[in-house]
This record gives sequence, C-alpha cells and structure tokens, in this order.
Amino acid sequence: MLAYTLARPFIYLFLGLCLSIAATNLYYSLYYENTQANSLVSILFASILLIAILKKKKSIALVTIAIFLFCLNEYVHLNQVHDLGPSSNSPKFQKIEFKITSDNFINKKHSCIAIANINNKDVQCKISFQDRSINYPLQYGDMISGSICLNKINGSSSRTFNTYPDYLLNKHIYYEGFMSKIDHFQSASNYSLYKMTQYLATQIKNILIQTCSKPENANLLVSLILGDKTDLNKDTKQAFLSTGTAHILAVSGLHLGLVYYLLSLVCKPIRKLKNKNSKLMESILILTGIWAFALITGLGSSILRAAVMFSFIQVSNCLKRKNDSVNTLFACGFFMAAYNPCILSDIGFQLSFSAVLSIIWFNPYFNRIWLPKAKLLLPIRDLFSISCSVQVLVSPISIFYFQQFPLYFLISNLIWIPLSFLLMILGSIQVFLFAFSQKLASFIGIFSEELIQFGVGCLKCIQKAPYSILDNIWITDVQAILILCSFIFLKFYFITQNSSMLIKSLVLAVSVCLSTYYTEYTISKSRELVLYKYNNAFQMELREGHHTIGSSPNSNTLSKYRSLNKINHTDSITLSELIALTSKIQEEVSIHPIKCSMKLYCLKQKGTTKILHLNNLTEANAKCIQGEDYNISTYLNMSQNNPIIIKLQK
Repeated sequence: MLAYTLARPFIYLFLGLCLSIAATNLYYSLYYENTQANSLVSILFASILLIAILKKKKSIALVTIAIFLFCLNEYVHLNQVHDLGPSSNSPKFQKIEFKITSDNFINKKHSCIAIANINNKDVQCKISFQDRSINYPLQYGDMISGSICLNKINGSSSRTFNTYPDYLLNKHIYYEGFMSKIDHFQSASNYSLYKMTQYLATQIKNILIQTCSKPENANLLVSLILGDKTDLNKDTKQAFLSTGTAHILAVSGLHLGLVYYLLSLVCKPIRKLKNKNSKLMESILILTGIWAFALITGLGSSILRAAVMFSFIQVSNCLKRKNDSVNTLFACGFFMAAYNPCILSDIGFQLSFSAVLSIIWFNPYFNRIWLPKAKLLLPIRDLFSISCSVQVLVSPISIFYFQQFPLYFLISNLIWIPLSFLLMILGSIQVFLFAFSQKLASFIGIFSEELIQFGVGCLKCIQKAPYSILDNIWITDVQAILILCSFIFLKFYFITQNSSMLIKSLVLAVSVCLSTYYTEYTISKSRELVLYKYNNAFQMELREGHHTIGSSPNSNTLSKYRSLNKINHTDSITLSELIALTSKIQEEVSIHPIKCSMKLYCLKQKGTTKILHLNNLTEANAKCIQGEDYNISTYLNMSQNNPIIIKLQK
C-alpha cells in the first residue's frame, strides 16, 4: 500500500490537504480563541503521533504529521489573513493612505483594488472614485490618500442571491468605499516585475484596439489573448456561456498550450546544439516565456494552474524523468492550495482542475468510439473526444454554479477551438507587425475581424436554435459531489473491470435521483419568509410550497430564489397586509446567513418603520441583541443588503 501511495504521492497529499482545510475551517468557526480546545487538539495529535512511533507504525506517524501541518497552515492563514480584528458597524469618514495593487480605469469604470493599514493590518480594499476627480492614469504601486468611508464586506451563505461579496472575500478584499476626491497622489518610483508586465498587457491591448476597425471585435480579441473580459459585450458573453464555449474566454491551459508549443518550436535550434547545457538553456527559456505570459494575463487561477503544470512537465523533461499527468495535476493543486487555501473555493480553479482531470481520465475512451481511416479526420476526432470528455467532470460543477447545460456544446466547440487558435496566432502577428508598420498590422486585423464575425454569428445561430440549452437545473452541493463520485467509480471500473465499482457508481447515480425527489418533497412541505431590499425599499415575500405572496412580485432580487424553489404562482399583496399576516406566526425559526436558532415574536410596523422583534440575535461581529425591537432596514444595511431567509415550521 505504501509503495502504491508513493507512486502518486500528490494525489493523497492534495486530498488530505482539502480535508484538513475543511476541518480546520469548521473548527475555527466553532472554537476560535478557545485556548482549552486548542490545547486538547494539540494533545490529541501528539498522542496519536507518540502511539504510532511506539508501535513502529511509520505510515500512521507520517499521515499524522502531514495532517497536523496542513491544519496548522490553514489555521495560520485564517488567523493572519481573514481575522481583521474588531470593527465598527457605523463607518466614519477618515483619511487613509492606499497603495494601488490593480486598476480598472477603463470606459469610466473608476475603481481599483488597493492596500490600506486598518487595525494595524494591511488589508485589501475596493475603492470607487468620482469620474471628475481623476485626470491622470493610476497604475500599480501608486500611493493615494483621501477621505473615505470604508464599509466592511459581508458575504452571503446562500447561493440563491448575489454572490459578488463572497467573490471579493475569496480574493481577500474585505472593505469597500467611495472616495470623492484624492487629496494626495504619489507615483510609484520602483519598477516591479508585476508593474512591467501589466504595462506590457496595456500596450498589447491598445495595439489590438488600434488595429481593429470595430471595438467589439477588438474587445473579443483581447479576451482571447489576454483574458481581459472587462469591455466585452454582454450579448457576446452570454452567447459563449449559452453554447458551452465560455472556457475559451478564460485564459487557461488551451492558451498556454499554444504558447508552450510555439516556445518549443523557437527553442528547436538550441536542442540541436551539442552542448551539455542545451537542455537547461531550453528549459529556462520556455519557463521564462510561460511565466511571462501568465503574469501578463493577470495570474488568474486557471492560468496559474496551467503555468505550474507546464513548469513541472518541462522540469521533468529537463531531468529526463517520466511524467505522470495525474500526479502532476494533483501536485499543482497541492502547492496552490497550500499557498492560498481560498483557491479551493474559486470557481475558475474548480472548473480548470476538473476539466484537465476529465480529459486525462476519459479522453482515451472517447477516442475509441470513432476510429477514422483517413488521417485528415483525426483532428476532428480529437476535437470531438476532448469536447465530450471534458464535460464528464465539468458538467456537475457547471450546473451547480450556473444552473444550465448547453446541449449543442459539441458543435460550438468544433467551430471555436480551432478558430481561437487561429485568432490567437493572428492577434500575435498584429502585435508583432505593429512595431514595424501599423498599416500592415491593420491589414492582418481585417482577417481577424472577419473570423470573429463568422464565429460570433455561428454562436448566435446555435444559441437561437430550439432546445439549445437546459436551464433552471438546480442541484445541491451534496448532489454535485455524488455525481462526481459516481463518475470516479465508473473510471475505476474501466481500469479494474471490477463489477463492484460499477455497482457503486450506479448506486450513487440512483441516490442523486432519489435525493431530487426528496428535495422536491421538502420544498412542497416548507414555509419561508424572505426579507429584502428592492429599489431602496423594504420588501417581504412569504413562500408556502411552490406558491408565494409578496409585496414586490416582479422584483429581480428573488429571481434565483423563485427558480430554485420552482415557484409556479406569485400573488401580490400590500406590505401592511403581509406584515399583519406574518405577525401571527409564533414558531421556532432559523435565520440565514446568521447561523443560530431563535423565536420570531412578531413582525410589525411602527409608523413607517418596519420592526422585527427577536428574542436573540447573534451577529458575526459578536454583537448580541436580546429581547428588543430591531430595525430591519438597519440590519439589511449591516448585512450588505443580503436578503434574510426565515425558515418557518408548518
């Protein structure tokens, strides 16, 4: 067993790290600053390690040490990065100095991410500016200061509402605010590597815009080459998303694979040199090119995963070692998660990781479906098999997050995968020729635009085709995990031909179907009250089964919530009537995103103020409100306007 584990060690290291991170997050939320609990856990680990050493169980000792280090790494990460110390719920204007880490001053989107010192800690903040206050470009490393009111960002535990605050928190951005005027500005004097690559990315973007006649075509070309979708048309984005080709717009292994291939061709003469260091020189040049491209494109989670993986492949080639694709992929995941545990909850990382694993595992089986005799048909066969195999593990994750599945993904990928390669090559030629002749670069840009218009036209035709997409498919996180486990057992069956693996796969698939019926049953028998803001006004909606009564039935705020609960009918009622109706409810309830149980005494109206009378309300910042009337509007402001779901017993 130990020998088998050592053959692919990073699979077990990555899985152990994931479980340790999950366990530590749970422990941290329950026993934070509990010295006694920390001591007991330390004694437990030490006891297991001591017993393993005395019993001469080396494998158990190694596993115990590894899990302890993983948990300690996550605990330190939570304590140093996520714990911001005490904060006030009533923000005040104060003069703060910021250091800009990323800018977004394009098309009047005047906002940036900057670092500020708050409670003696350097934390990232999202700052918005008034358009007239900026008459100079702000870049990475610039220092600015001014009066600003910073609001702490609070996430929502429900995926049925806006998850943008959760996205910011996952990026370690904890405050946001508006600065009407910049009092002091100091340009960055030092030239860091990141600043140079961002400057180069800006120059490439400007060249592509100048060499294309239509801005929408230039923006799509920028998205394909640099992964910058800031100015991409919403209709074009939706066309890619609805046809299953959104991965082409995300700079990932597809793009870096082309870069790796081109760098290998450039380094071919070095390989022919009869020099003992030629292999080392080739590796240095390829690795430099890979990481330069990754830095230029912004080091997103998918491109970072691809860069690390290609680096491992190149290092193994340099050392003349056999490369194991699965072990290499899990090694990438292990080092990325060890450095930043929050990356595990990043959607881009999950989709990128599962896509590569799905291709490695299932592509050989799809290749066997069609064995063309003509060699010219082999590239089409390869595109077909890759497009199908990638959907095996990606689809459950994609459906969980986006609630849709494109039925014509195969056709759209057969068109856009080769087209994206061609457009990346033509775009690179445009940038290269611009240094010599803008007219020549613009001439190449004409071909790029024709191909873009053809490709986008095909996507829109596919998007308008009947039954092009299955939407409103809601699955829970448990169901998504069960589907993934079912496919994993199916893969093990293909390898071992063990019928028990096939039985386990089928059992899990049947469990998903049964859980769907159970979810439908629980929805039909449940009752919930939702408090939310719409158009800066307090609103309410009472759901019983698949029927709702609301004060604003046409609001978009609860569109996902209604879709999740399969609402088939919504009645309109005035807010006063709804408050009078709900004031009769005297049941035990639980309120989300606040994780606690309490008794809802009454929901009433005092003049124009809506009041929720609670017995006990525990806020995330440890503020406790007991037996008092609590202003709903104040609470919604404190919780970043995240709707409150009150689950009532029927």
